[in-house]
Amino acid sequence: PGGQLWLTLHPMSMFRRDFAAAVRGGSARGVVYRLYALFNTVLLFAGRQIPFPFNRARIESYQPRMVIRRQLHHAGFRDVKGWVAGDQSLVTASRAQAS
Repeated sequence: PGGQLWLTLHPMSMFRRDFAAAVRGGSARGVVYRLYALFNTVLLFAGRQIPFPFNRARIESYQPRMVIRRQLHHAGFRDVKGWVAGDQSLVTASRAQAS
């Protein structure tokens, strides 16, 4: 309560760039991983994510700002703002002081 949150996120433009690079480079592993992260992005809309099947310690997705904004509001954050800066989306939010 009363704190500020700053996040850097993976925007969808990062998926397009990384997926195209994996295809151009002929990296089947890279293509599979990017498709997994895209699938996890779809799951993120429902508030879920799953670990990468070939490395269970790894969880990755791309974070559309509208989804992050909704999840932050649900978690009690207000004054959510977002910007795109190069390959990153930046998001700030705050929580009210406890009563």
